Amino acid sequence: MGKNGIGKTTFLKCILGLEHYQGIVNFNTNSLELTRKDIFSVFDDVPFYNNLSGFKNIVLSGYKIDSKNNIEELMLLTKKKLSEKVKNYSMGECKKLSLICAVLQNPKVLLLDEVSNGLDIDTMYILKKYLIKLKIDSVTIATGHHFEFYNDIIDDVLVLKNGTILHIRDFKGSGGDLHEIYKKYISG
Repeated sequence: MGKNGIGKTTFLKCILGLEHYQGIVNFNTNSLELTRKDIFSVFDDVPFYNNLSGFKNIVLSGYKIDSKNNIEELMLLTKKKLSEKVKNYSMGECKKLSLICAVLQNPKVLLLDEVSNGLDIDTMYILKKYLIKLKIDSVTIATGHHFEFYNDIIDDVLVLKNGTILHIRDFKGSGGDLHEIYKKYISG
């Protein structure tokens, strides 16, 4: 959580090794270098192959589609849309495709940057359901300003302000509200 331009996306890029940083990032007491192969990220500017179909992009992300695995159960995109070239997708449909890839990968660490941007209400509801399911076996780090979307699914909050990170543990257990945290630590 933080104001625009404070470094939320840069923080995620540091975790991915895409930005230079000073310090050490550990995951479960291990160097993050050992975990990077188990990280999947979803950013606003999703890098898909525009002249390939959604199905082919899913396969290129490392997931094997076969008759046992029905990706329609995700209900994010129809089979007809997945058969179309990605260059014909809207921003929201590209985001849905990246979320399908994320869910199918079942990563140990999932990074979501402004994931609710461009999504319709129905998709946000489905995504929220999957994020709750994914957090059982993985760690999800998400940035965003749609507090009503995130409020029910997060456990801890990291607040970025003035080059520091404040960690608020057990956000849910303490009856926290993201609007209140924003007012107290960021805009106040």
